[in-house]
Amino acid sequence: MHPTCDVQPGFLADKIQRSPTVDRELKQSLEKKLDVSAEVREKLEAVAGISQISSINLKLENANILLVSDESLISARHALLKGECEDAVIENVSNGGMVCQTRSVLEADVIFEIKYDDTVSIGERAKLTSEAAAKLNLDARQDADNRISGHQLFFGVKLAPKPIVLGSQLGETKCTVLKK
Repeated sequence: MHPTCDVQPGFLADKIQRSPTVDRELKQSLEKKLDVSAEVREKLEAVAGISQISSINLKLENANILLVSDESLISARHALLKGECEDAVIENVSNGGMVCQTRSVLEADVIFEIKYDDTVSIGERAKLTSEAAAKLNLDARQDADNRISGHQLFFGVKLAPKPIVLGSQLGETKCTVLKK
């Protein structure tokens, strides 16, 4: 997934609705689906001492659902589909691609809590955590020797059901929810 058109940062600001209430079941389900121990371990293979990590747990904090109404999606589409943006959409669709609009997304801070073997010293934990954070492009928490965090990350992108199409090509084509 990549952006088709360039959008000024403030363009959608007044169209995005933010809901700080996230269903606990949804949050727990996402945390379970994002069980990243194996995936994170794979990315961290190059970090010396990775074998000294016994487990990696994931927590989501400061979660918000960001959503855009259907009316605002239509308004945005009408405002953007001009000039080079319209050309980019035409090129994508003409080449068999689909252009879809994001309807909602979960925005949250992610925290990886690393449990080290008892044999690892506090100094070594801080060093390993810092190396792991760098490998994941995240921040090592200064207040803890076993936490890595990323702020305002997006999970569970949901797309508007109908793609942007050329002329009257509307058929059974649908945008799908991204799994990753």
